[in-house]
Amino acid sequence: SLTISATPGGVASATLVGNGKKASALTVDPEDKTFGTVPVGEASAASSFTVTNTGAATSGPLAIAFAGADAAEFAFTSGATCVSGATVLESGASCLINVRFVPTAAGAKTAVLSISATPGDSTTAALSGTGSVVASTLAIAPASVTFPSLPVGSLSKTRLFIVANTG
Repeated sequence: SLTISATPGGVASATLVGNGKKASALTVDPEDKTFGTVPVGEASAASSFTVTNTGAATSGPLAIAFAGADAAEFAFTSGATCVSGATVLESGASCLINVRFVPTAAGAKTAVLSISATPGDSTTAALSGTGSVVASTLAIAPASVTFPSLPVGSLSKTRLFIVANTG
Protein backbone atom coordinates (compact mmCIF):
# COMPACT_ATOMS: atom_id res chain seq x y z
CA SER A 1 0.00 0.00 0.00
CA LEU A 2 0.97 3.61 -0.48
CA THR A 3 0.28 6.10 2.31
CA ILE A 4 0.76 9.85 2.02
CA SER A 5 0.30 12.24 4.87
CA ALA A 6 0.43 16.01 4.97
CA THR A 7 -0.15 18.64 7.59
CA PRO A 8 -2.58 20.24 7.07
CA GLY A 9 -4.45 17.90 4.75
CA GLY A 10 -4.61 14.56 6.42
CA VAL A 11 -3.75 11.08 5.22
CA ALA A 12 -4.44 9.42 1.88
CA SER A 13 -3.71 5.80 1.03
CA ALA A 14 -3.93 3.50 -1.97
CA THR A 15 -3.56 -0.24 -2.45
CA LEU A 16 -0.91 -1.24 -4.99
CA VAL A 17 -1.07 -4.56 -6.85
CA GLY A 18 1.31 -5.91 -9.51
CA ASN A 19 3.04 -8.98 -10.83
CA GLY A 20 6.78 -9.06 -11.22
CA LYS A 21 8.17 -10.48 -14.41
CA LYS A 22 11.16 -12.81 -14.19
CA ALA A 23 14.11 -11.56 -16.19
CA SER A 24 15.22 -13.43 -19.27
CA ALA A 25 16.99 -16.69 -18.51
CA LEU A 26 19.30 -17.98 -21.23
CA THR A 27 20.20 -21.65 -21.71
CA VAL A 28 22.44 -23.29 -24.30
CA ASP A 29 22.21 -26.83 -25.63
CA PRO A 30 24.52 -28.70 -25.69
CA GLU A 31 26.35 -27.39 -22.63
CA ASP A 32 29.61 -28.95 -23.80
CA LYS A 33 30.97 -30.21 -27.10
CA THR A 34 34.05 -32.29 -27.89
CA PHE A 35 35.12 -31.90 -31.52
CA GLY A 36 37.49 -34.89 -31.43
CA THR A 37 40.85 -34.98 -33.20
CA VAL A 38 41.30 -32.67 -36.18
CA PRO A 39 44.50 -32.23 -38.26
CA VAL A 40 46.25 -28.89 -37.72
CA GLY A 41 45.15 -26.37 -40.34
CA GLU A 42 41.91 -28.20 -41.13
CA ALA A 43 38.39 -27.58 -39.79
CA SER A 44 36.00 -29.92 -38.04
CA ALA A 45 32.41 -30.31 -39.11
CA ALA A 46 30.23 -27.51 -37.76
CA SER A 47 28.23 -28.13 -34.58
CA SER A 48 25.06 -26.22 -33.73
CA PHE A 49 24.26 -24.78 -30.32
CA THR A 50 20.68 -23.75 -29.50
CA VAL A 51 20.26 -20.69 -27.28
CA THR A 52 16.83 -20.42 -25.63
CA ASN A 53 15.27 -17.73 -23.45
CA THR A 54 13.43 -19.71 -20.75
CA GLY A 55 12.58 -16.59 -18.74
CA ALA A 56 9.40 -14.53 -18.80
CA ALA A 57 10.95 -11.33 -20.18
CA THR A 58 12.54 -10.46 -23.52
CA SER A 59 16.33 -10.51 -23.46
CA GLY A 60 18.52 -7.62 -24.47
CA PRO A 61 20.79 -8.03 -27.53
CA LEU A 62 22.92 -11.17 -27.30
CA ALA A 63 26.68 -10.90 -26.93
CA ILE A 64 28.32 -14.07 -28.31
CA ALA A 65 32.05 -14.77 -28.06
CA PHE A 66 34.72 -17.39 -27.42
CA ALA A 67 36.77 -17.10 -24.22
CA GLY A 68 39.73 -18.91 -22.72
CA ALA A 69 43.34 -19.62 -23.59
CA ASP A 70 42.48 -21.50 -26.80
CA ALA A 71 39.59 -19.29 -27.96
CA ALA A 72 41.32 -18.62 -31.31
CA GLU A 73 41.16 -22.36 -32.13
CA PHE A 74 37.35 -22.16 -32.55
CA ALA A 75 35.38 -20.27 -35.20
CA PHE A 76 31.78 -19.28 -35.95
CA THR A 77 30.36 -20.57 -39.23
CA SER A 78 27.58 -19.46 -41.52
CA GLY A 79 23.96 -20.44 -41.10
CA ALA A 80 23.60 -19.12 -37.56
CA THR A 81 20.42 -17.34 -36.51
CA CYS A 82 21.97 -15.82 -33.36
CA VAL A 83 23.79 -12.61 -34.33
CA SER A 84 25.99 -11.01 -31.69
CA GLY A 85 24.83 -7.48 -30.90
CA ALA A 86 21.60 -7.86 -32.88
CA THR A 87 19.54 -10.89 -31.81
CA VAL A 88 16.96 -10.29 -29.09
CA LEU A 89 15.05 -13.33 -27.78
CA GLU A 90 11.43 -13.13 -26.72
CA SER A 91 10.35 -15.40 -23.88
CA GLY A 92 10.45 -19.00 -25.15
CA ALA A 93 12.31 -18.10 -28.36
CA SER A 94 15.51 -19.79 -29.58
CA CYS A 95 18.29 -19.18 -32.07
CA LEU A 96 21.29 -21.17 -33.38
CA ILE A 97 25.05 -20.67 -33.20
CA ASN A 98 27.31 -22.78 -35.47
CA VAL A 99 30.87 -23.51 -34.33
CA ARG A 100 33.90 -25.31 -35.83
CA PHE A 101 37.19 -26.39 -34.32
CA VAL A 102 40.15 -25.17 -36.42
CA PRO A 103 43.39 -26.06 -34.61
CA THR A 104 46.51 -24.07 -35.41
CA ALA A 105 48.81 -26.26 -33.30
CA ALA A 106 48.91 -29.84 -32.07
CA GLY A 107 47.56 -30.79 -28.65
CA ALA A 108 44.44 -30.57 -26.52
CA LYS A 109 42.53 -27.28 -26.84
CA THR A 110 39.71 -25.88 -24.70
CA ALA A 111 37.60 -22.75 -24.77
CA VAL A 112 34.20 -21.49 -23.69
CA LEU A 113 31.32 -20.32 -25.88
CA SER A 114 29.90 -17.38 -23.92
CA ILE A 115 26.40 -15.96 -24.51
CA SER A 116 25.01 -13.04 -22.52
CA ALA A 117 22.32 -10.39 -22.79
CA THR A 118 21.90 -6.99 -21.15
CA PRO A 119 19.34 -6.81 -19.76
CA GLY A 120 19.17 -10.51 -19.19
CA ASP A 121 21.22 -13.49 -18.28
CA SER A 122 24.33 -15.35 -19.38
CA THR A 123 25.24 -18.94 -20.15
CA THR A 124 28.25 -20.87 -21.43
CA ALA A 125 29.15 -24.05 -23.27
CA ALA A 126 32.48 -25.82 -22.81
CA LEU A 127 34.39 -26.55 -26.05
CA SER A 128 37.26 -28.99 -26.57
CA GLY A 129 39.21 -30.66 -29.33
CA THR A 130 42.64 -32.02 -30.13
CA GLY A 131 44.85 -30.75 -32.92
CA SER A 132 46.96 -33.44 -34.57
CA VAL A 133 49.91 -33.38 -36.91
CA VAL A 134 49.61 -35.85 -39.73
CA ALA A 135 52.92 -37.57 -40.31
CA SER A 136 53.93 -37.60 -43.94
CA THR A 137 55.15 -40.79 -45.59
CA LEU A 138 57.32 -40.52 -48.65
CA ALA A 139 57.44 -43.19 -51.32
CA ILE A 140 59.85 -43.42 -54.24
CA ALA A 141 59.45 -45.46 -57.39
CA PRO A 142 61.20 -47.41 -58.62
CA ALA A 143 62.54 -48.63 -55.28
CA SER A 144 65.91 -49.54 -56.78
CA VAL A 145 67.84 -48.99 -60.01
CA THR A 146 71.07 -50.68 -61.11
CA PHE A 147 73.31 -48.52 -63.25
CA PRO A 148 75.66 -50.28 -65.69
CA SER A 149 79.43 -50.05 -65.36
CA LEU A 150 80.75 -47.05 -67.29
CA PRO A 151 84.16 -45.51 -67.92
CA VAL A 152 85.09 -42.73 -65.48
CA GLY A 153 83.80 -39.34 -66.65
CA SER A 154 81.01 -40.71 -68.85
CA LEU A 155 77.30 -40.27 -68.25
CA SER A 156 74.66 -42.98 -67.94
CA LYS A 157 71.15 -42.72 -69.37
CA THR A 158 68.81 -40.46 -67.42
CA ARG A 159 66.53 -42.34 -65.05
CA LEU A 160 63.19 -41.02 -63.78
CA PHE A 161 62.25 -41.38 -60.11
CA ILE A 162 58.81 -40.46 -58.78
CA VAL A 163 58.59 -39.20 -55.20
CA ALA A 164 55.13 -39.01 -53.63
CA ASN A 165 53.71 -38.09 -50.21
CA THR A 166 51.43 -41.03 -49.39
CA GLY A 167 50.77 -40.07 -45.77
